[in-house]
Amino acid sequence: MAERRRHTAVPGALLCFALGAGLTASGCGDQKKIKECNALIGVINAGVEKVQKGTAASPDGGTPVSELRALADGMDVVVKDTEKLELSLGELKQFAQDYKAMTTEIAAAARELAIAVDAVDMEKLSAGQARMEAAVKREDPLVDSINKFCQTP
Repeated sequence: MAERRRHTAVPGALLCFALGAGLTASGCGDQKKIKECNALIGVINAGVEKVQKGTAASPDGGTPVSELRALADGMDVVVKDTEKLELSLGELKQFAQDYKAMTTEIAAAARELAIAVDAVDMEKLSAGQARMEAAVKREDPLVDSINKFCQTP
């Protein structure tokens, strides 16, 4: 799996300072978007960090099965943490749902791959890899969309 990118949080005070006159109608009063974006991005970044730590190869090389299971468990945490978010902005809610669906699919694919590796089942291994690749390909465009939305006043 490719290295996961960190998402950019929107610091409220800096945003207000940097954009100043650029925010006309709402001024810096629309802190809700900043707060909700930071909450979603925070959950995503925390999940990425946890997964990276949990799947880092051990000194003896680790086992692919244990790393796949750790990946799946990490994705489950991201799903649960995303569900706990209280988001009121429609577009941001959709991004959260899309990210949750993607992480659910990654977790399922990782478990499928772990089972295939354990069973030395090449057909299931191939299917699991295709499922994982399809799920992971969704991340970059989704991350780009979240960042664009959150960085736009």
